[in-house]
Amino acid sequence: MFRSTCLFCWSAPVFYTVTATVAIDANHTVGDDHVDCGHRWTVTVETREFFDLSKGRLLPAYDLQSNLFELLLPLRHRSLNEMIPAVTPLPEGLATWVAEQLALRFPDLTTVTVEASYGTHVTLHRELRRSGGLV
Repeated sequence: MFRSTCLFCWSAPVFYTVTATVAIDANHTVGDDHVDCGHRWTVTVETREFFDLSKGRLLPAYDLQSNLFELLLPLRHRSLNEMIPAVTPLPEGLATWVAEQLALRFPDLTTVTVEASYGTHVTLHRELRRSGGLV
């Protein structure tokens, strides 16, 4: 029996992972020694997007990229401690903050990975309902 490989003929929903990455230079102070450490912070976000047959396209990748860039731009060459004081200025704190900021605009945001220039990276995973959004 012939089974079509056409994307539009599949009976199950088809989804894609859309990824955006932005790198910024920023400093932070950790611990009691109050020494500023400057790092390059690379933030990568992924969202699950379903192919919209009515529009014939996905969410544009540049939409995710531009939103991530606009979110991180004010942090460039600044102190994370001063710019987002309620957040622990470490990769896990930055990942949590980015996820919280982008989740309303991108409800199917699945992961946020933050890597600091000293080699440490963390990935925050968000669980999604079948219909999208947080569990």
